[in-house]
Amino acid sequence: MPRYAIKVFYLGEKYHGFSIQPNARTVEGELVRALIEGEYIKNRKSARINYASRTDRGVNALSQVVAFNSSKPPILMHINSLLPPDIIVWALASVKDNFNARREALLRHYRYVLVSQSSLDLNAMREVSGLFLGVHDFRSFSADKKEVIRRIDSIKVTKRFSNVYYLDFIGPSFGRRMILRITSALIGVGQRLLKPSDVELALKGKRRLQLKPVPAEGLILYDMKYPPNIKFTVDRKALSLLKRRLENRLLTLMLKTEVSKCMLHSLSAFKY
Repeated sequence: MPRYAIKVFYLGEKYHGFSIQPNARTVEGELVRALIEGEYIKNRKSARINYASRTDRGVNALSQVVAFNSSKPPILMHINSLLPPDIIVWALASVKDNFNARREALLRHYRYVLVSQSSLDLNAMREVSGLFLGVHDFRSFSADKKEVIRRIDSIKVTKRFSNVYYLDFIGPSFGRRMILRITSALIGVGQRLLKPSDVELALKGKRRLQLKPVPAEGLILYDMKYPPNIKFTVDRKALSLLKRRLENRLLTLMLKTEVSKCMLHSLSAFKY
């Protein structure tokens, strides 16, 4: 039976993570339901579904990759018509029968979007980010208690606007909540609450940092890199749909932001 891989966008705020869980709404659960309704698969097991990254509750994705067997070629806009508006499939590849979206990924690119109420020392954050590069045991920066040997190839900290920063992480794989905890540490350094030596000791397993958690909703599975023989074709209609949905979401959020600003400003006129 032919095998396919699709690229999936989703907003994670309404889901209990990507992977199917009993009695919980998940992104994978919605995808499986849509594929069954569209008669692309009979069930999850026979379709041999696998995926690139098991994102946690609240985490978003621009390029999650999901592979499955199907007796007929997937029509992406048909699948999108069966999905909730916050999940969109937008690219398709034909792959070999034994393709595994997780194992065959060469690199994963995550981006954390940080909105900070206080100013951050960007140079200090960039300097300390270098400590995480290479191969380390990241158990002090992971939800896993056992050994977490991972390699990070790149961490880039960029200031986008006055209080908005992008933190880009690239590596073959990451441990559970690892990026969120490293982000917390970098924020601590940027706020001068942590010293580089604190981070160094934590990486060596000699200190457990008390890190303030950052919201998972700021994290995006931004991109996946596969061998050159895996070629995705972007569906233009699906991409246009994705752009429209994001533009509409942005307008809605802007309206809510301005309403909140208006009410907050009005409070200053009240006398107590």
